[in-house]
Amino acid sequence: MSETTTNGRPMRRQLSDQIDRLDAILDGLADALNGAVHDASREGVRVAVKEAVIELLTSSDLRAALHTASAPEGEPRPSVWNRLKEKMRRAAARVRAVAVSAGSAVAARVTGACAAMARLASRARQSRQVRMAVRLFVGVAAIAAVVWYATARGFGTMFSSLKTTVTTAAERMSGWARMVVYPTAVT
Repeated sequence: MSETTTNGRPMRRQLSDQIDRLDAILDGLADALNGAVHDASREGVRVAVKEAVIELLTSSDLRAALHTASAPEGEPRPSVWNRLKEKMRRAAARVRAVAVSAGSAVAARVTGACAAMARLASRARQSRQVRMAVRLFVGVAAIAAVVWYATARGFGTMFSSLKTTVTTAAERMSGWARMVVYPTAVT
């Protein structure tokens, strides 16, 4: 249809014609937009799949994780209670090993101390001075016991004299022990 002019002016376009034209433009844009979205999503998916495959083939950590995840289950993981019991068993075994080691060390030292005491006792038995000191100590203790038993009041005095006797005997035995253990040091 040709546009006609009235009084030398072109005819005005109708609103319905403008709406129809706008509707046609929108339909064209919708079709173009759907195509553009389809093309972009197809290209994005293709790139994402390609990168994922490359990552799967080149990443050793990811391959190991996939291998572990796809591996058949072996033994089920023990419960918290069983793991706790196992840790307690291991701790008890370590404590037992340390105790045995410490016990062996203590036993060796006690054995050494007993041997030293046996040597000292053997030398003491052979010494006339020690035998005399022991007899003196036993005699004084026996007399003190008799006196204490006989007089309950004299206990303080008797205890004091017993203390003096024991102290004197201990000093003499200490001097003798030093002579036996360190014979060259004492002059």
